[in-house]
Amino acid sequence: MELTLALFFAITVILLAGLVQGLAGFGFSQFALPLLVLVMISQELIPIMVVLSLFLNIFLVYELRKDIQLKRIWPLMLGGILGIPIGTYLLLIADTGIMKLLIGLVIIIFGLAQLFEIRKTVKNEKLAMGPIGFAGGILNGSVSMSGPPLIIFFSNQKMGKQEFRANLIAFFMFINLVTLPVFLFAGLLTSEIITISGILLPGLIVGAFIGSRLALKIDEARFKKMTTLLIIFMGCLSLASGLGLF
Repeated sequence: MELTLALFFAITVILLAGLVQGLAGFGFSQFALPLLVLVMISQELIPIMVVLSLFLNIFLVYELRKDIQLKRIWPLMLGGILGIPIGTYLLLIADTGIMKLLIGLVIIIFGLAQLFEIRKTVKNEKLAMGPIGFAGGILNGSVSMSGPPLIIFFSNQKMGKQEFRANLIAFFMFINLVTLPVFLFAGLLTSEIITISGILLPGLIVGAFIGSRLALKIDEARFKKMTTLLIIFMGCLSLASGLGLF
């Protein structure tokens, strides 16, 4: 009975997390991880998140393929490749609680800055994107949260709703494709991980589909307000998880 309840809880969380990412373009791991640690072992959970994120973003990339700006975001991807091995090493040796705590604090600070419209547009995007992608790669390899640096940067650059969602999701898909072989080499990608991911996958697809449909009905102004509040909420979740509150 306990196993059935844990499975139902996990599928529900994954469905809601997929809905969040389908709607906003980010938030899958940030939403799911603090809740799933209640029923799963943390070190097994990170590879599961990467596997599910890959399937999720393949689905969403197809939906948003016309809005992806590869010529604009390629430095992010290059930086991400360099950061992934470092992140994977940190996953094996570092305290993930401390990392989530630091990530949460940074997200909340920048989220509040966005809320109160304290921002400065970066003129040389390509120069800035390399380090941002590098940070995203480290976070993806260590805590399956590559989004925060990109979300903050894209929000600061005042990207339109569809560009924001499409470019984030394209980066997520790419970074997960690169992360999985690194995890396999490090012995983190096992048959058990694949099995659990397969069980959770249907909930993910349903949530992502609902979220992507809802996104079409939200105008630019509401989307920007929603994403800012979601950024702050995700920061609070990461902070609470890092403090061991759940």
